[in-house]
Amino acid sequence: MQEGSYDDDEDLLPGFNFPDGICIDASGHIYVADGGNHRIVRLDGSDGEFLTFAGGDTEGFADGFSQNALFNGPTGVAVTPSGDILVADQENHSIRKVSAEGEVSTVAGCREEGFRDGPAAEAMFNCPTGVACDKHDNIFVVDGGNHRIRKVSVDGIVSTVAGSGKKGYQDGAGAQARFNHPGGIAADKEGNIYVADYGNHRIRVISAEGNVKTLAGSGKQGSTDGAALAAEFSFPQGLAVDPLSGDVLVADYGNESIRMVSLKTGLVSTVAGTDEPGFDDGDKASFNQPRGVACDAKGNIYVADRGNHAVRIISPAAAPSSSSARVTSTLAGFGQPVNAMPPRDHQEDCADECCLPAPMMRKLKSKRAVAEEDGPEGMPATGVPRDAKAKPKGPANLSALLQGDDSWG
Repeated sequence: MQEGSYDDDEDLLPGFNFPDGICIDASGHIYVADGGNHRIVRLDGSDGEFLTFAGGDTEGFADGFSQNALFNGPTGVAVTPSGDILVADQENHSIRKVSAEGEVSTVAGCREEGFRDGPAAEAMFNCPTGVACDKHDNIFVVDGGNHRIRKVSVDGIVSTVAGSGKKGYQDGAGAQARFNHPGGIAADKEGNIYVADYGNHRIRVISAEGNVKTLAGSGKQGSTDGAALAAEFSFPQGLAVDPLSGDVLVADYGNESIRMVSLKTGLVSTVAGTDEPGFDDGDKASFNQPRGVACDAKGNIYVADRGNHAVRIISPAAAPSSSSARVTSTLAGFGQPVNAMPPRDHQEDCADECCLPAPMMRKLKSKRAVAEEDGPEGMPATGVPRDAKAKPKGPANLSALLQGDDSWG
């Protein structure tokens, strides 16, 4: 494993390229899915250690030891009870595992995009984005492109826990429920599974019996705190369960904030963030498209701040009833991408290239290509000249895409 940098250039500062998922093990090591660099990074908050834990300098698919292994757009990460790291390897449509020694193996998925339950090696996923593990070593997967939540049992069988496969919103038992491009996932000690329902601007919960209900969110895109079912979210992504309180932490991607759903009070509150993108530490912190969130046993909250190419840490409150603001600091990363791969312009092509769930991104590119091909000479079918500069799209503009027909994925 390579410590301190991403390649042989000693002048290259340790950093990230659009980090996505984040988790923390019992020893305090922090693991980050560095999606743009197709690797898993390990941080040690106590001494500043920064190393590549698994993955090479290019996208691909290969099991093996440490940097001999290859990933393709890893997103969600989670720790198993035995200390292994699970990875939702999105573009390989697979679930991978990294042992404590850095050995990478494939847990489930045949690398073909699709939907199929059954033996793990034969199962098919469609852009899995999140992964969690319960105390019995069962693995739960957010199968985002299939609008389903899947399970990989300890005996290696993949089954569908919830979701009909048709995009929409509906509570209910198992396959009766519907999701809209679900993103993050987390499990609690009682066997409940929490899901960030990205396109529905809601947080859902699946009981141990497989019943789906809405935990928080009115379905209206916004940033309102308050009673859980009246509160508003904007494209929620990463989730974590606070091991101390049992509260659910949310990386509220479109609101540039970290939110909390209290299971005791039934209230949603904002932990940190200003609803505006930025890169400010302190008691009035700002974030830029926070994608992943994790929490340790001391009450520290860790954030994969995707748009800032950084990992941030939010200090615990002074006391459960304290009104004093938590303080945010930057643990690693410095606002600019460190690229093992060729860079791309995130700001100008945000919604189309970086922020959409992968199935939607592919369909959008395909539709754009068809529109340009079918239009008259010098003018695509949209009526906009090809040399005209497109107006950047922010997260709010994704609503129209997510509410469209199922041809979006």
